[in-house]
Amino acid sequence: MDMYPDNEEIMMDGEKVVYPGVDENGDFNDPMNPPSFIPAETINLLLDNMAGLVRAFGGIPNNRDPDQLAKAVAEISPALAKAKHGSSSGASVIYPTGKARFVTFDFDDPNHRSVKIAKDVHVRLDITTPDGTETRWLDTDDVMHIDLDDGIREAVARTSTRIGHDEGRDFYGYIVPDFDTADGVKIVVSCNATYPNDISEAYTAANTRKLFSFHTLCADVGEEQTADIIDDKSGGLVVGSRVPVKRYSSDDEDGFYDFYNVQVCSVYSAPTYDQVTVLHPLAGFLAGQILPESVFCISFRPKCKPAGMVYDIDTDIAVDIYLVSGFMRGCASEFSAKIQIDRKYYEIQKSLRCVGKRLLYDHEFSSISWGTSPVTIG
Repeated sequence: MDMYPDNEEIMMDGEKVVYPGVDENGDFNDPMNPPSFIPAETINLLLDNMAGLVRAFGGIPNNRDPDQLAKAVAEISPALAKAKHGSSSGASVIYPTGKARFVTFDFDDPNHRSVKIAKDVHVRLDITTPDGTETRWLDTDDVMHIDLDDGIREAVARTSTRIGHDEGRDFYGYIVPDFDTADGVKIVVSCNATYPNDISEAYTAANTRKLFSFHTLCADVGEEQTADIIDDKSGGLVVGSRVPVKRYSSDDEDGFYDFYNVQVCSVYSAPTYDQVTVLHPLAGFLAGQILPESVFCISFRPKCKPAGMVYDIDTDIAVDIYLVSGFMRGCASEFSAKIQIDRKYYEIQKSLRCVGKRLLYDHEFSSISWGTSPVTIG
């Protein structure tokens, strides 16, 4: 199959053997079981194909360089990705396999106002012009760190609601054309969920594309904020040790494992279990800083609108940050909005369904409510 030559039965030294027998190992010491080999015709075919591939990628094939094919592919890969996807409107985001969450919170920024885009991401921006459609690309040859502090400040200064307030609100990151270059793009932050015309009238639905969104904390989290977990009596946790409170893999490259690998502050031994107090992962975060799990992108987001939501890996769902406000299609998760406290159970269910949400199951509520303070409604 493929380029392998077909096996044939031939006579060799008066014996019938399989030729070339590439699916058998054979034995050099047993004339009745001759070793397999690849005929010269097949070798030439493979060499011709590889040489043709190197030429197609702009290289010059030779019989000395062992890395010539890899070098040729490396040179052409970004352009190849664009050529492959440039003609299809449904395939305009290219990112590393298994890396759907290609925009994430940037834990390297001590001000917690940054996101990062993974390496080898290519996102197409189609711009409608009087002459047709112009295509530009956002390409990342390495991890791109984006400080959004200035963008957030500009967005809240230009917004039409809660002007100047960056706490407890949703922001949206857009790819827009860089009009100072011939084919470049840049990223702007807006409070608008459709397109960033609050940042510039030059940005419209015809020349921008929403790439990611995030939500900011509505209040300061104390430096010493803690939370409790229950541990087995034989768990062995002691003050000063660290314990992961969410099930991220230890090799997580985005930083979430380290974020949730928190320090033990105290241990109370009950008769059948240990109640362990740990430092809250968000300890020290301030109002207006980005909630790490609220960063969604166009390939990693809930089916509903992600406004006012965060992701929980233990249940693999996105959940509202705030209690339910609004009614029916106006149902939302919004800071400082009037919550639904006089609605019947089925009315809240209907409201949530109108916006693609539902109430939590018990195990989901247990996971998602971990670390929160008790709330009294009345």
